[in-house]
Amino acid sequence: MEKSLLLVLVALAALLLLSGCTQEAQQLREALKAGPNTSATGHGAAGAYGAGAGSRYNGSGYYGASADGAYSNSPGAANRTDTMDRVAAKNYNDYALQLDAQGQYVQAIHYLNKSIEATPDCAICYLNRGHVYTKMDDYAHASADLEQAIAMDPELMQAYQARSELRNLTGDKAGAMEDAQKAVQLQVQALEQQGEVYDQICGRETDAGARSQCYNMAGRQAYTYGQPMGMAIRYFSMAIEANHSNAYAYSNRCLARRDAGDLTQARADCEQAVALNASMDVAYDNLGTIKMRMGDMGGALADLNTAVRLDGENCRSYYNRAVAETELAQFRAARADYDQALKYYPQEQVYNPSSDPRYQLLDLYPQEWLIRYNRASVLDNLQERAAAIADLDRVVEIDPHMADAYVMRAIVKAEYAGELQTTAEVRAEIRSAEADLDKAESIEPSNSKINAARTMVQKRLNDILQNRGSSDAG
Repeated sequence: MEKSLLLVLVALAALLLLSGCTQEAQQLREALKAGPNTSATGHGAAGAYGAGAGSRYNGSGYYGASADGAYSNSPGAANRTDTMDRVAAKNYNDYALQLDAQGQYVQAIHYLNKSIEATPDCAICYLNRGHVYTKMDDYAHASADLEQAIAMDPELMQAYQARSELRNLTGDKAGAMEDAQKAVQLQVQALEQQGEVYDQICGRETDAGARSQCYNMAGRQAYTYGQPMGMAIRYFSMAIEANHSNAYAYSNRCLARRDAGDLTQARADCEQAVALNASMDVAYDNLGTIKMRMGDMGGALADLNTAVRLDGENCRSYYNRAVAETELAQFRAARADYDQALKYYPQEQVYNPSSDPRYQLLDLYPQEWLIRYNRASVLDNLQERAAAIADLDRVVEIDPHMADAYVMRAIVKAEYAGELQTTAEVRAEIRSAEADLDKAESIEPSNSKINAARTMVQKRLNDILQNRGSSDAG
């Protein structure tokens, strides 16, 4: 609970079981259900496990590409004439966020440096650079940048969130808690102000259809940017009240109610959405994830098949279907769908509200690390352990602070060691597994899975050597 508050996270529901051959590995995989495996197309956390496509904070990076206004932090910035510098700074910042999402941290720092050189008063730029430095374990530079971001903009909520994460990593629990509470306070203030604005703007619309669309977009904004779920549901309900034929609002409220835990009402909303618009793949997708949570795996798979049929190049639907197939122990099918999810992984989703009605629709995507993390568990189950390790290598490259990923990789390496030819190779792989557990412990010392994994890794080594006989020892 403390970690959740410190990082201002939204809880992630675990659906996948990690599978394997030994009893010890299976027990650890059961424990890892509480780790970073997340519900299909769920909203993720803007903290320890990163943010981006698939999370409620729907930016193109840690805190997302900022609007031009984010580059006007100093009191006189609005009157400045260096428009070209600000456009360049925004482009550098946005590109840096893409590099950050791909795990290319050194390159990201390079472009964030250029962004800051172009606009030295850009608090968002310092915030994002501080976040990248945190991922690189360069805590001194991260702290300096986050302090600078807060000094420039004392109401920049995300800067307090990022500094809370940093302080938590460096052992300053009291400071982390203080920053987390400040972030929550700023968020509440912003929500109150934003809610008043939306109510005034949408309430002035005399046309019912336009009023419905306005409230729907207000709900979409509230959901996407991590506001309380009740606020998003309220706006979607007002959109439906204004126009009972607004399929987008039903689909959006379905997603919000699902994430609020009201599965029965969420299911009813999604069913109404597809009744109004039978070609809405997102609604079928959401309906499938709801049925998974309700235990109706057959029904979930049928709905997800429909979503894939309606849009055969959608990362989200392949990912969610893979989750359902894993629950049904259809591992080869799941592996194929995870492959497709990565093939169609979107680099950026941009809709033009003036020309594309999908802009009205919540359409969230899983993050790359999540696809690979879950695919690794499937590959391990299929005994394709080298490929599983490669996926986990990429996961920790994207987020070097994910302790559960190191634990899982250690378990897979211990299993993989049994496939190696010589005892020297076996011992080297086991040492690599132990190094992963050391890294996990340095990140999250209280993680109870680590000691259990150490026992399992050592037992695996003993079993391999015993099975090969003393002639192979040494």
